[in-house]
Amino acid sequence: MQTGRLAALAAVFSLSACVWLQPPSEVRMEAINTRYTLHWHWTPQGHTHTTCFTVQYKYSHQRVWNRSVCEGVCVQSCDLSTRLHFSGSYWLRVRAEYGGQRSNWSHHLKFTPEEDTLLGQPSILEVQGGVSTVTVRMGELLTHEGEAMSHLMADLTCRVQYWEKCTPEQWSEEDSDIPLLTLRDLKPHTEYCLRVCVFSSNYDKTSNYTHAQCTQTHGRRPVWQVTVGVCLVVCVLVLLTLTHLLRKKPKKSPKYTPSSLQGPPLSHLSLLHVGLEPCSQVAVETLVTVAWWRC
Repeated sequence: MQTGRLAALAAVFSLSACVWLQPPSEVRMEAINTRYTLHWHWTPQGHTHTTCFTVQYKYSHQRVWNRSVCEGVCVQSCDLSTRLHFSGSYWLRVRAEYGGQRSNWSHHLKFTPEEDTLLGQPSILEVQGGVSTVTVRMGELLTHEGEAMSHLMADLTCRVQYWEKCTPEQWSEEDSDIPLLTLRDLKPHTEYCLRVCVFSSNYDKTSNYTHAQCTQTHGRRPVWQVTVGVCLVVCVLVLLTLTHLLRKKPKKSPKYTPSSLQGPPLSHLSLLHVGLEPCSQVAVETLVTVAWWRC
């Protein structure tokens, strides 16, 4: 009798311990291209030992949960990329395990890759400017096995958004079914910037844009640009020449004094010899003396 009571108490204690271990919460799927990673949240509940987890999944039309993965993993994520097919539809759940105890299963998460997966951001391998053109070479989106996503999504299309670097608000778009696209009829000798995304109209999916990359186009310059450039060069040369001439000071030429006017100081000359020389001669000598004095 007492043995039966002890067994019943042990069963109740075990059941209470199982209820005490709470199931994981916030179960979500992170799906990019065909990389599918299940994440969940779990908070330690009074013990210091590591808690592990087990994930189960089934097709959405099945009734029995007969597929277990990531059994006994001690991280809060599980990679299901090799288990789930792109065209399938699934239910998923996860539970916590500790010291022989198991929690209840988490809430069930439905996952349909064709509807729920996101397109990864493409990569720009090369941007090269040509004669009024820009060539863009893009990397294809790949599955987790390294195959092109276009094998699963036949209408996958690349979209290039481009603009002149000086006017980023005036942008244009061009689509291409292949990862190599040439933008034509662009302005020569102009810097263009661009970014790329991929989209699928059938699956209603669009990736994020890449970071912008810029390049310079080539080609002959218009005649008016050449004329303006030549005029500017000529104007600069003329201004430099005038500036040089204005800064150059002219040298003063030495004054020349006739030898006939060079002689002793004025105070030692007899300006007039009244009574000894004719009036005309006196007048001439007076004018010459005054001229010399002014010089």
